[in-house]
Amino acid sequence: LERQLAADALAGSLTPALPPAAFYEQLIAEVNGIGWASLCGLSPSLDELQLTIDDTARRAHVLTLSLPPDYPARSPVARAALPAPFELRWAPGERPSLAAAAAQFRGALAAHQSLWDELDDLDREAWVLEPKHPTRDVCHRRLALGGHCSLLVTLHPTAPSSLPELRFLGAERSIAPLRRALNSRLAEWRPERRVRLNLQALLGLALPSPVAADAADAADYSVECAICYEYLLDGEPPNVACDGCAKPFHQACLAEWLQALPSTQQSFNRL
Repeated sequence: LERQLAADALAGSLTPALPPAAFYEQLIAEVNGIGWASLCGLSPSLDELQLTIDDTARRAHVLTLSLPPDYPARSPVARAALPAPFELRWAPGERPSLAAAAAQFRGALAAHQSLWDELDDLDREAWVLEPKHPTRDVCHRRLALGGHCSLLVTLHPTAPSSLPELRFLGAERSIAPLRRALNSRLAEWRPERRVRLNLQALLGLALPSPVAADAADAADYSVECAICYEYLLDGEPPNVACDGCAKPFHQACLAEWLQALPSTQQSFNRL
């Protein structure tokens, strides 16, 4: 019993002290000031809150603020899904506040409007294979091209209308003509055009739309492994393409299938 009482006393001494009453009074007053409608999340201990803030295109973004016990003497720590790091900064003598933090966040949102306009256009008009549910910090899209081929497009956060980083995925015999077409027209990239329209001009084809393939054509756009019929295996997409049929495979699935064939010979680590 004495040991249990000592353990309970020690556990109580390790429990962090609650902020003073002034902390909660300040928090309630500031939330009243910015509007309770903006509050979309609040931790049970009231030391972390989430604010929903719209950008100029009415896209909703979530700003998470972790408040120190002596707030507002010390600044909250901010987290948000943005393409670039976001950190709250205060002028000398400036007192941190939720309203000022929200204003700084709106300024950060304004810097990425062009990027999100381009990505939204791709999501709306092109067949995006991945990511399925992109967050606002993700700058890449994998677009279906047909013939089991796809194009990984990565936009530059600070220059989204410039030529992005491009990588073809698929069987070499299928992507080689597309790569040649792209390389021959690189000089035709126009920053004033949408990224999607530039890609179509350089590739010499119309990007498939989300509803472009009907049931008869759906197999041509398939990116699932032709063995397990799943896209992700242990979190990884298919990473091998057959140069004969152009179908994609997980390397592990392909190795397991080949090992099961009586005609397969293995030499050291090669099948």
